[in-house]
Amino acid sequence: CSSDLNVIGTVAAKFSGIKLAYTAHLASDIDNRFNPVRPKFLLRQADTIITTCKDYIRVGLECGLDAEKITNIYTGVRNFNLYGESEVLSFSEYQLSEHESRSIVVLVGRFDLQKGHELVLEALKRNKANFQDVLVLFVGDTTVNPVYTEKLRNTIQANELSEFVKITGVASSINKLLQISDVIILPSLYESVPMILLETMYAEKPIVASNIGGIPGLVKHKQTGYLFDLDDVDGLAKRILYLISHPDVSKVFAKNGKKLLEENFSIDTMGEKHMSVYRRLTSK
Repeated sequence: CSSDLNVIGTVAAKFSGIKLAYTAHLASDIDNRFNPVRPKFLLRQADTIITTCKDYIRVGLECGLDAEKITNIYTGVRNFNLYGESEVLSFSEYQLSEHESRSIVVLVGRFDLQKGHELVLEALKRNKANFQDVLVLFVGDTTVNPVYTEKLRNTIQANELSEFVKITGVASSINKLLQISDVIILPSLYESVPMILLETMYAEKPIVASNIGGIPGLVKHKQTGYLFDLDDVDGLAKRILYLISHPDVSKVFAKNGKKLLEENFSIDTMGEKHMSVYRRLTSK
């Protein structure tokens, strides 16, 4: 059963002798601080619990779930088919000149407090002198939270950061966006397994991301990218600048990330792991 498992279905399955597998796609699917019913009844009735983020195992244990019942299986992804021949790079879409010489750092995500745009602006404000040759693009849906978006625009203007940051709106193609990027950043306040990181790993681009939620399962610090703590915006700035000035390190991280993606996040790997769980259940 998926994360919309309900009480009636659980009771019916138990009376019928049907094995129950519950998949937690979100923290709210397993954390009784969000929903006190599921962890206390539905999850306890499940014969196995599958998480899509290793951090959810920790959350489940904190909520009193049986460790032997919990298995983590990352969501598999198909070949992203990046850099297709039909893709035509458009600098104008991102308000850039074809002769842009600065390094391009990109944050992709809807304009919402969760995504950590304000941390980036604080890092830039405090380290402005070191970012003279860097341009940061905020790419995403600006209509989700217009008040938040306007706040970001005001912060950029008030701190004279317009030359360092551009808000571009939604990208027509992640393929093209990744082509022009030197570093991808994800300073989110909370995340599970963000798709943009998987796309970045496939495209072999270096990553700097916050050390929270499911991100450390994707970004292995000093192996596939850099992590930073949310209270360390100077650390965020330092890691971005280091990757830009050390392309050899960026290349190693990017290749390691691609390898991690292929080994752990393929559709085949996901399917095999699910089948292993189901076989184990039905053999009992």
